Amino acid sequence: MTENAIPSNIADYTDFTCTNLMIKLKILTNRMKKGEMLEFLTTREGNDNLETTFNKKYFRYQSFQKEPNVFYAKIIKFENKNK
Repeated sequence: MTENAIPSNIADYTDFTCTNLMIKLKILTNRMKKGEMLEFLTTREGNDNLETTFNKKYFRYQSFQKEPNVFYAKIIKFENKNK
């Protein structure tokens, strides 16, 4: 993916603490339906924590480095928890 592919209106969570980021993403991912995608910017610390948290049974996490401490990230929901 190239830098040109990043949407201009993407959510910027680079100012969030790790705790606040996790709370925000928990709320947003609980509202997601199968096949939906959440895109946002996060810090290196946020990216490191999210890689292990969201690469699980219900979600796929992808990211790439945009700047030294900024990562473009995607969370894709591919399974429904409430089956």
